[in-house]
Amino acid sequence: MGNFQRRLPNPVVTFLPTFEERVMLYRRRDSERNFPGLWAFPGGKVEIGETFVDAVFRELNEETGLSATGEILVLNSYCFGTSTGMTFGVRVASPKLGFGAEIKEPLWVTSVADLERLDRIPGIDNHYHDLRRLLFDRQAWIDASSFNLTSDKYLNT
Repeated sequence: MGNFQRRLPNPVVTFLPTFEERVMLYRRRDSERNFPGLWAFPGGKVEIGETFVDAVFRELNEETGLSATGEILVLNSYCFGTSTGMTFGVRVASPKLGFGAEIKEPLWVTSVADLERLDRIPGIDNHYHDLRRLLFDRQAWIDASSFNLTSDKYLNT
């Protein structure tokens, strides 16, 4: 193949932890390669054998220790570099971070004005606006267990 090397997309998830009317962001560490020190919504890579929904709940636990209620919102999709991502809203039972959370500086916002005051990753406003549009529509929230087609459901076994 010479100097040409095909790069496969890197599947990632971004999620907006939501408690009542509040949405959580966190400040990225200054040592991060991409967007150091900026405010962001949590997320991470989808691992082999995981669905996007599996990755949301795993990353929610690893990064925040927050307890999910099991309800999600599908917000949007995006591409950034070699990453292809899906964004979800995820309801949490409490705004209190769990023991061992990787995120050390969370911030809960309640308005566009709160978000706009932050030095944040470019483009993440779209995620917040999509969440706010759907936040109070009870029919928009999906039971994650019915949405997540694991192999037993997908293969009808």
